[in-house]
Amino acid sequence: PADPQNVRYSCTGYVVSNATEQVAEGKTTTLSFPVVKGAGPYKVVWLWNVRQTRTRLGVSGPGTATVNGQAVSELWIPDTEDAVFAATPDAGKAFWTWFGADVPASVAQKSTFTIPANKPRTVTAIFVDPSAPAKTCTFKTTASGDFYDIANWEDALVPNPQDAVVIPGGACTALGRFACESLTMTGGSLSIAQMKDVAIAGDVTLSGGSVWTVTSVPTNGSATAYANGATHVAIGGNFVLADTATVKPVSDPWTGGSVVFTVAGDFTLGASAKFDAVSAGWGWVEYAGEHSPCALDWKTINGHTLQTMAIGFGYDYRGGGSYGGFGGNRSDEKFKYGFANAPVYPGSPSGATSYGASWNCYFGGGLIRIHVVGKATVAGTLDASTAETSSGASSGGGIWLTAGKFAFASTAILRAAGGDSSTVSGPALNSMGGGGRIAIGTGLTAAQISQLAQTGVCGRRVRGEDEFRMDFPGVTVPNVSGGTDR
Repeated sequence: PADPQNVRYSCTGYVVSNATEQVAEGKTTTLSFPVVKGAGPYKVVWLWNVRQTRTRLGVSGPGTATVNGQAVSELWIPDTEDAVFAATPDAGKAFWTWFGADVPASVAQKSTFTIPANKPRTVTAIFVDPSAPAKTCTFKTTASGDFYDIANWEDALVPNPQDAVVIPGGACTALGRFACESLTMTGGSLSIAQMKDVAIAGDVTLSGGSVWTVTSVPTNGSATAYANGATHVAIGGNFVLADTATVKPVSDPWTGGSVVFTVAGDFTLGASAKFDAVSAGWGWVEYAGEHSPCALDWKTINGHTLQTMAIGFGYDYRGGGSYGGFGGNRSDEKFKYGFANAPVYPGSPSGATSYGASWNCYFGGGLIRIHVVGKATVAGTLDASTAETSSGASSGGGIWLTAGKFAFASTAILRAAGGDSSTVSGPALNSMGGGGRIAIGTGLTAAQISQLAQTGVCGRRVRGEDEFRMDFPGVTVPNVSGGTDR
């Protein structure tokens, strides 16, 4: 096999024959048979059974785990069968999550789940001690890897949900489930993915050059699902970004599922800090078959089938992506989508015209959605625009920020601009990306925010952009020539 460390075929025996008859057979992996002069030449055929894949099973914390009923560190399973994982915590302890790159978010928090053994997998069962005294856990500045790997933490202390987490450096990745008492980052990076809910009971404070990336799980494509959001980050205290700290919410490029932040306290975005959702929206993804029935458009380029579920997709290099405003060479109203008062969708890609590493320029702007109970003080940048390109440009994304009250500094920048395609020559190829949507809401109840997300209206007065600029002079809200509807 191409990957002998993770895929194998077991030998079940052999058959030996010459030109006229079968002369030997067996069920061993070695053979010996008499060679008769003049009876050759001989042909040996080795017999192999079905393809098997290697499943590795790990355990972290107080508990045990099995795969297909066996408490083993690895198991070879025929790829026509299923792998059944089961986790059992020790007395007084709790199962927390399954961890692994191939663990679906829908089953990560189930103590037992079944998945086809059609490819190699590495899965770890994570257990916690909910009664342990709260402690502070510090990620090693030299570490790069899993949140649940004990080797990555100072004093070998992996966080329980009641613990404070400190990341002064390094590169930490969390898959499956994430919860802690508080999160403090003074450097390094934290990447969270494959989970529907992120729970931080207290404050979140990012400073230095720290970067926190949250990648959304897919959604089912219904209007209610977009209104509710796909991945929820619940912060029970204050949320502070200082210095050059950055938060990157990334939408699912296929379904457009997006991240929603809720803050029970205050939100503060420093002058040099940023929420960065540039080119983090809908895109074109490759599909193994002809195309998915969910796709709104698809095409085959260089033997690869690309497809998108984006509502405002561009058709090729001559058509920019649309959202709040039309992309270049688009005029059909169906390509403009979403609510001006409640952006719940990311931006749409331009038309796919090539297959390769340059795809990033075909992603629409992402979605920055933050609901703050207390006061939001914004001095930095909220950027849901899209990258510039020399061919068709994608649309800007969405920014939806609500709070009990606001304070905007003159250094604040809110941007959801469509991409520029100025290097394309000739007016017929004027394929810039349409602008996204930006909405600011204040004094709204949770019920009104929910109604806005579902319908775009909630009975409250809508103030225009001119009034916003009068109330908060100096705030930069760039226009885009593709058109922006706020």
